[in-house]
Amino acid sequence: MVRQVARLLTSVRADGGTARHLAVAIVDEAEYAQLVAEFNAERDTEYGEVVERAPELLAELEKETARGNATYAEVEESEADLERFDKWLAKIAARDYFGAPGGIAAREAVERCRRALAAFEDAAIAAQAGIHPTHQADTGALPASATLRAVE
Repeated sequence: MVRQVARLLTSVRADGGTARHLAVAIVDEAEYAQLVAEFNAERDTEYGEVVERAPELLAELEKETARGNATYAEVEESEADLERFDKWLAKIAARDYFGAPGGIAAREAVERCRRALAAFEDAAIAAQAGIHPTHQADTGALPASATLRAVE
């Protein structure tokens, strides 16, 4: 955190601004606990938004699978969605100075999306290669010749 503050100070000053680094000591334990609780509540709200929105990506993958639309274009679209989740989560985590408990559920929600996308991508590869999904499950692997081509 010290490096982040130093970089911020340098950046502000380089842009012609004025910046100060002040150290604050909170000596009252109850006041410190209240401050931590307030910070954690803010982060938990943000983490909660991630948890709330992750099922939308999962539902989209399920819908496209049910429609038989496991294509590389859909994989790319979902990869972009997952990347947004990763960036969003990283931004929240950068402000999560005290390890808000909601971070665990948010990371788990994004990881569920990651696993679902990997399975969807496997289905898209199998579909492109003409492999029936049950055959893929039986063998546990795709043939070396299975490649994925973009669909426009």
